[in-house]
Amino acid sequence: MTRLPALQIPVFNHIAHVLLEGRRIPPHVMPQPMPPTPLALSPTTSLSTMCTIKRKLKRAWHYLTRAFRLLTRSLLVASLATPYLLTYPLTPLSPTFHTLWLRSCCHTVEFAGAAFIKLAQWASSRPDMFGAGT
Repeated sequence: MTRLPALQIPVFNHIAHVLLEGRRIPPHVMPQPMPPTPLALSPTTSLSTMCTIKRKLKRAWHYLTRAFRLLTRSLLVASLATPYLLTYPLTPLSPTFHTLWLRSCCHTVEFAGAAFIKLAQWASSRPDMFGAGT
């Protein structure tokens, strides 16, 4: 039988011996799993590690704020467009209501921003898609 070279840690010597002999390992000899270490900076943490952590936190904060702004902007546009989508079927009933609806829609598009103004200008230049009265 070949013998493994002696290691510096007695637990590993015992485990290697048990594996070669074929015996069971007692539970008190089994190495215990290491508990997860929290993200804490120790006095030995290097400056490059701290810079990396700071950069990752800054990037995560950037993505979170960007997602929050996108969500709030989407909710604003949805809240502006919903009343017009719901009242559009009523516009053919009365010419006065249709005129009032178009004026109100123009004010809402102006409030929504430059991208929506350009979208409305494009829609008004396409009578084949949206009708001549739009």
